[in-house]
Amino acid sequence: MGAIGATGTLLWLTWGTWWALPVFLVHGTFLNFFTRGSNELSHGTVFRTRWLNEWVGRIFGFIVFYPRTFDQVQHMAHHRHTQDWTRDGELARDLTP
Repeated sequence: MGAIGATGTLLWLTWGTWWALPVFLVHGTFLNFFTRGSNELSHGTVFRTRWLNEWVGRIFGFIVFYPRTFDQVQHMAHHRHTQDWTRDGELARDLTP
């Protein structure tokens, strides 16, 4: 959280300059770690208790604007239908003919 706060502040201070570009990349990398953490929390592998995985996952989802319930539904479809382009919700695709 501290790293995200620091890079976010630095991004705000450098916005409109070329210095913002490397700061933006580092900030985005830190934010991406939250999505990976959310994945592990969905699998229940971070904490021993289910409720702690659930609530920390909800906090992660709030921070990255990706609601936990939506993530869980989409991720379950991904595990049920891995690599099935019509039913795997985590595959980015254009289904128009």
